[in-house]
Amino acid sequence: MPVNVKENRRLKLSDIASDVRKVTPEFSEESAFGRVDKLVLCNDGFLVKAPVDNVLLFNDDGKFVRRIGDQWTDHSLFNVNFIDITFDGAEGIIYISTLRNGVLKFGLDGSYKGSINHLPRPEGLQFSNNTLYGIPSTAPVKIGNKYRNQAQLFTYSLKENQTDSVKIWTIFKDYGIISGTSIKDFISVVDNQVYVSYPCLYTEAFARDTLYKYQGKELLPAMKLDFGNEAGPGPSGIKQIQLGHICVVGNYVFADYVYKKEDYFYLYDLRIGSGSNMKQGLRDNMTHCGIIRIRPLGNNQFYYTHREESEDDRNVDIYIGTFK
Repeated sequence: MPVNVKENRRLKLSDIASDVRKVTPEFSEESAFGRVDKLVLCNDGFLVKAPVDNVLLFNDDGKFVRRIGDQWTDHSLFNVNFIDITFDGAEGIIYISTLRNGVLKFGLDGSYKGSINHLPRPEGLQFSNNTLYGIPSTAPVKIGNKYRNQAQLFTYSLKENQTDSVKIWTIFKDYGIISGTSIKDFISVVDNQVYVSYPCLYTEAFARDTLYKYQGKELLPAMKLDFGNEAGPGPSGIKQIQLGHICVVGNYVFADYVYKKEDYFYLYDLRIGSGSNMKQGLRDNMTHCGIIRIRPLGNNQFYYTHREESEDDRNVDIYIGTFK
C-alpha cells in the first residue's frame, strides 16, 4: 500500500461511519480520569484504562460501577504497575498485565480470579478464541556477549494452559522498553484472525511498516505501508517517519505516524483497494468534535474521545462508532 506522505486528503467521519453514539462517563472523586489509554467493551458496559494505574468499569450509559484491581496499586506516578487490559467476554474475565505481578484476572464484580505469572510484562493485550495475546514491554535475549531487547508475540491458551511465543524482531538497544508509547494498538483481531504490528520509536531503528498475520504459529506478512524514500533518514541522520501502529478493524486498515514532527493518519479501505493520507485525522461532521483520531475497538467498531478545553471538571466524552 503506497503512502504519499505529502498528500493531505482529509476524509469526513461520515465517509466511513454508519453511526456514532456519545457516552459521558460519570465524574466523581472515585471515577475521575485524565485521558483514555485504552477502551475495552465488556458485557453491558466498558472498561477504561487510564494513567496512573486506573482501570474503571462503567455501564453502557456511562454510570460508574467500580474500580478494578485497586489492591495492586497505590496510584502513584512514580510507582506505576498496570500496563494494559483486555476482556474475555465468554467467561467475563478482565485481564490486566502488570510490571510486577504478571497478568492479573478479575471478574466484572471486581473479585480477584488469579494470575498468570510467567508472561513477561505483555502489552498490546487482546483476547480471541480462548487465547490471550500480548507482546512483552521488555524481553532481553543474549546475542553474542550482550543482551538485546527482542519483540515477541506471546500466546497463552486457556484451553491447553500453555504458553508459546514467536519472534517479531530484535531491537539493537541495550536497555529500555521496546515501544515507548502509551497507545498500544499493536494487536488486532478480525473474525478470529490475529494481526500484529510492532514499530519502534527509537531514532536508530527503521520504521516497521509491515502488518503481520499470526497463522500456524508463524507471523506472515499481510500488508506493507510503502513510504518510499521518505522512510529513510533525513539530513540529520534521524529517520523522518515514526510509525505508531498499524491495525485492522472490519474493512479498514489504519495507521498513525509522525512525519517531520507532524502527526498524520492513514486509512485504507480493503473493499475498494484505496487509501487516504491526512494530517492529524478525520473531520468529525457527525458529532462535531473537530479533527479526530480514531482508535480500534474490534467487531467493526472504533472510538475517540473529546473534551472542550474549558471542561476540566469532568471526564472526557467517549464516542463509539460503527464502520460502514
